[in-house]
Amino acid sequence: MPSKRLRERKTRKRIFVKTFGCTLNQADGELIATLAKQKGYSIVDSEGRAQAVIVNSCGVKPATEEKIIAYIQKIAKTKPKKKIVVCGCLPAINFKRVKTAFPQAFIFGAASPEKVVAALASNAKPVVDLKGSEATTIKCRANTKIRHNLVARIPIAYGCRGACAFCGTRAARGQLASVPLRSIVKEVRRAAAQGALELRLTAQDAGCWGFDFKPKKTLVDLLKSVNSLKGDFLCRVGMMNPEHAAKMMPELAKQIGGPRFFKFVHLPLQSGSDKVLKAMNRAYTVKQFKLLVRDFRRALPDLMIATDVIVGFPTETEADFKKTLKVMREIKFDLVNVSKYGHRPTAPASRLKALPDGLVKKRAIEALALAREIAAQRNQRFVGRYLDVRFAEGAAKGGVLGRSPEYAPVISKRNAKLGEIRRVKIIGASAAWLEATPA
Repeated sequence: MPSKRLRERKTRKRIFVKTFGCTLNQADGELIATLAKQKGYSIVDSEGRAQAVIVNSCGVKPATEEKIIAYIQKIAKTKPKKKIVVCGCLPAINFKRVKTAFPQAFIFGAASPEKVVAALASNAKPVVDLKGSEATTIKCRANTKIRHNLVARIPIAYGCRGACAFCGTRAARGQLASVPLRSIVKEVRRAAAQGALELRLTAQDAGCWGFDFKPKKTLVDLLKSVNSLKGDFLCRVGMMNPEHAAKMMPELAKQIGGPRFFKFVHLPLQSGSDKVLKAMNRAYTVKQFKLLVRDFRRALPDLMIATDVIVGFPTETEADFKKTLKVMREIKFDLVNVSKYGHRPTAPASRLKALPDGLVKKRAIEALALAREIAAQRNQRFVGRYLDVRFAEGAAKGGVLGRSPEYAPVISKRNAKLGEIRRVKIIGASAAWLEATPA
């Protein structure tokens, strides 16, 4: 006679959650999966095994949009009777494409986890509801005990205070809605108690956390609270816009140098040209950005700095592009996320005439080659060092992937085990990772 667990597995409705995009989106996907489990659904690991598929989408780049639309169309073609629920950022950014890809889909905006799960049980005609609620999502997450793995993704804010000309995400995520300090600390404690070694404090812009509180708080207040906690975990602070980070210095650097944080910051440059930054509606100059990096590195000499660069913005000339390369050479970032500009339907810059695709691609290739060259040089400083590495991210390149205290990716091909903190010796370095052997 089949076991009770097997009978439950046969009778429970099976769903698959496919998440695209950033760490904040991944956290949303985990919340949706947890809520579905609480409603009696079984989470499976593939579309083929599922009776319903939740597509938790992203709309930040045209290339990502194409992947998502192709994914939806494939399911629609091969499994036309399968229920599809599309949520996340893309419906608010390009609703028409989502609806055209699969007209029978249930479609929701970002910050709609409870609506998404409710749709799984609906036998009604497909629903379209693009109005999410960050406040409801924050409350929902605070009341939901998510089971964290070795890497925990913890949202600290939704939305932002910016109005960048290239960004479509603002239309999907809206105004800033910070998660209360007490809720964040509670989830950090729970993740640590569950054995998480790496905690990712994520937001659309971590730098403006707390600005919407009365009285106003800042990210420094949050980091101080986390630094006061005990445990074996380290936190990575998500992307923060330079204009906010600069106002919190030097205390911000002091807290990132504290016991509960990786020595890592993500500060998006976007362009090395003040003219282009102004056209992008960015709130800092190249000089101000350089001063911020200088202050961080004076306080934390081994700090790893990641950045974002957009090439091919409609107003970018060849001279502007060369200025971006010049800043990359001067600052020597540890990691550069190079993106080709592409129009987003809801973004102000979409009204500008785009540069030729071939030119944008050429610039992206050149910027990426420089970024890799600099990263390889920067990573050489670790060779010969002994580092305490947290192996929390799974298999990679024939070994186990972990993170150094500076958040450098480290691959060990001998003896390291997933879930341990181990002292290793760095014996090699490339642009993408460090190679280690047991100390």
